[in-house]
Amino acid sequence: MQYEIFTTQNKNKWVLQLHKFPENLRDVYFTPKFCELSEINGEGKAECFFYSEDGFYGMYIYLRKVDEFGNENIRTPYGYGGCIVSKDNPKAIENFENCFLQYAKKENFKKEFIRFHPLIKNQFIFSKNIKIEQNRDIIYLPLTNIDDIWKNEISSKNRNMIRKAEKNGLEVRILNENEFHLFKDLYIQRMKNLNTNEFYYFSDKYFEYLKDLLRFNGVVLGVFYNNKIIASACFFAYGKYFHYHLAGSDSNYLTLSPNNLLLYKAIQIACENNYKTFLFGGGKTSDSDDSLYKFKKSFSNHSEGFYIGERMHN
Repeated sequence: MQYEIFTTQNKNKWVLQLHKFPENLRDVYFTPKFCELSEINGEGKAECFFYSEDGFYGMYIYLRKVDEFGNENIRTPYGYGGCIVSKDNPKAIENFENCFLQYAKKENFKKEFIRFHPLIKNQFIFSKNIKIEQNRDIIYLPLTNIDDIWKNEISSKNRNMIRKAEKNGLEVRILNENEFHLFKDLYIQRMKNLNTNEFYYFSDKYFEYLKDLLRFNGVVLGVFYNNKIIASACFFAYGKYFHYHLAGSDSNYLTLSPNNLLLYKAIQIACENNYKTFLFGGGKTSDSDDSLYKFKKSFSNHSEGFYIGERMHN
């Protein structure tokens, strides 16, 4: 048994090891390029802990950051992460966790915070001294035939709003690199209107890197009305997964239902490109009166629990 540590300075080796895992375990959140977004955002230094033992592999990706008291803590990047294992081998999984715990002790980590992946369902791979709780539900959509999705998944009210948007002349198209600023400006303005947490006010450098990442692993869509962009969103695409990531819209045009049409067109694109699962994420809560959760749920009947975990090392 042995382990290796990779950073975003070892991208090629990191990705090579990731491809030793089954395709359904490979998602954008486990890639070094995604982790660089967190580094740029000041969330810490990304590290990939890779374990191998007689054809068994384990991988755990997290950010290292020293707090104001001088303690080094680790946490998974924003999104859905945690550890993955190549096969269900209880003894090897136990050895994987023990090896990581020994490394954590050697590095003098104090606290650990994990955002688990709701579709991979990896919240119980590590089990020693971890407090795990369900944070909320997330919405996902199995990507089958677009006609079946329209009839069986999208709510009747949502279908009417999509038809209304098309009738009002709204059009959705893919934004090119030179148009990325249209998405960025809408997103920033929307965050200001919502008076949201400062965490979501990303830097220009962050957006530049996001644009580069989406060029290879995603798409940016814009909704236009009379040649004016009124809504936009970016989506990650990697392996079998298609993710709704960041979005912005002009509040003056929300009555035209641009976001309903935007997400429907994104589903069409995901189906056409043979992705298997569309992950919408969740709302602020899973309550029935949470408007964001209700909006996402109007596109799919499928939900899954999103779990978080905490562990003290020292």
